[in-house]
Amino acid sequence: MGGRAQAAEVHPDGCEHGIRKVTGQGLIGLIRHRYGVSVSAVALVALVTANLGTAAAEFAGNVDEVAARYAAAAPKYGLNFV
Repeated sequence: MGGRAQAAEVHPDGCEHGIRKVTGQGLIGLIRHRYGVSVSAVALVALVTANLGTAAAEFAGNVDEVAARYAAAAPKYGLNFV
């Protein structure tokens, strides 16, 4: 069970853990060390934006699922949305 999806989820975490253990820095620290503060600030904003987008998509998916379940159960209880 799991297979590729599980490997796709675990592999980046393992890489990040290994890099942090070897260098003692996270991703933004490595970018700042190599490219400077301004590039690391842009990378940080991009990462935060991507994470917020992912969280919003997850929330929208959950809301959509709940709405679909509610709409499917509506006729059972005599609710009309039209």
